[in-house]
Amino acid sequence: MSTSQPVSGPVAQMKAIWANHVSDTVVTAQVWAAERGKHDPQWNHKQHLVADAVAADIARNGFPTTQVATIALVDRAIYRVNFLLRSIGL
Repeated sequence: MSTSQPVSGPVAQMKAIWANHVSDTVVTAQVWAAERGKHDPQWNHKQHLVADAVAADIARNGFPTTQVATIALVDRAIYRVNFLLRSIGL
């Protein structure tokens, strides 16, 4: 007989904390992107490149641990994208 009860204890608490952290990080990045979109007329063209740069940065350096680190991560991503686009004359 299977009793499927929610897992509790320290592991469940850490999973909940991590899920909240990931959610907060995503919201921070979304707010940053929305603000960027208001001020960058080419944002619609850059957005997917920035997302790729963010994913690559996370793969290399790990998930950001603070809101400040999240903003730094997306700032690095847009810098890289802008540098790339300027280097090819766009």
